[in-house]
Amino acid sequence: MRTPFRTAARPLLLALFLLLQPGCDFLAGLGARGPAAGAAAEREGVRLFQARRFEEAIPHLEKALAATTDRDGQVNLLAAIGNCHNELDRYDEALGFYRRALALDPESATVLTNIGVAYRLKGDYDEAERNYLAALALEPDYAELHASLGALAVFREDYDKAIRHLERAAKLDDGLPVVHSNLAIAYASVERFEDAERALKRATVRGYHQPEVIKERIEALRALSREPARRIDPAALRP
Repeated sequence: MRTPFRTAARPLLLALFLLLQPGCDFLAGLGARGPAAGAAAEREGVRLFQARRFEEAIPHLEKALAATTDRDGQVNLLAAIGNCHNELDRYDEALGFYRRALALDPESATVLTNIGVAYRLKGDYDEAERNYLAALALEPDYAELHASLGALAVFREDYDKAIRHLERAAKLDDGLPVVHSNLAIAYASVERFEDAERALKRATVRGYHQPEVIKERIEALRALSREPARRIDPAALRP
């Protein structure tokens, strides 16, 4: 989806996991357009976003938006601003920008996916899935959408489903670091630790920025898998 505008990391399963959810690639859709001042603001906003300086990026992207009359450019900038708010945990603000983008392009699978991301981060998994499935109907081979569905499945602890979507995402676009990091978590959750290590290595090679966190989660799951099953004393169950 770009140099991805990705959403913030969130803890999962009693703090054992940290999962990055992809956002949609609007950086790739941005480029110098319109008045020179708007193009310069856009370039600076993209630079700041890539440096993860999201609060500073917003006013530059808003300035570029005000100078842009091109519909596709407006959609990309609205979604980019929404992604900044998502990164800053301001999900309602993010949804406001995404809805403005969707009003301009009602059949944008990327915008629908980012709406799903925001709802997932708000904890509304049903609404997240509804938007993901709407996007899937429009673009069934959209790699980051399968990545998003995979991440949602991990949050719901449906690891087999997560693996199916994440493996599909990797097949469609092997270059997304977050897909491989999420696969590492999903594999480790079903005790496929060698696969998890390989997936983490692929994520790291592709530029995933928190490999040590995923490594820690894998090792925590490995340690849990080695613990003997706890025996329950029947006497403890008597009233």
